[in-house]
Amino acid sequence: MTAPTSQTTTTETARSLWVVYRQLPDEVQTEFKRLMDEEEDDAGLMKLTEEALREDWEAPENDIWDELYAKQHG
Repeated sequence: MTAPTSQTTTTETARSLWVVYRQLPDEVQTEFKRLMDEEEDDAGLMKLTEEALREDWEAPENDIWDELYAKQHG
């Protein structure tokens, strides 16, 4: 058995995300589409993602994930 290529991994990931997306309620799919349409260029999307992740990453309630990771990879 050969290792999957980058293209194969990309395709499988995209298909998996599509399956998850299609299982979301219609209202969530509509909002997701609206957010994607709102961010027309990659720079805006990266800015939104970077800010959202930074704020969430630094939230005190997420400290438990750091502890769990440390236990598993200690």
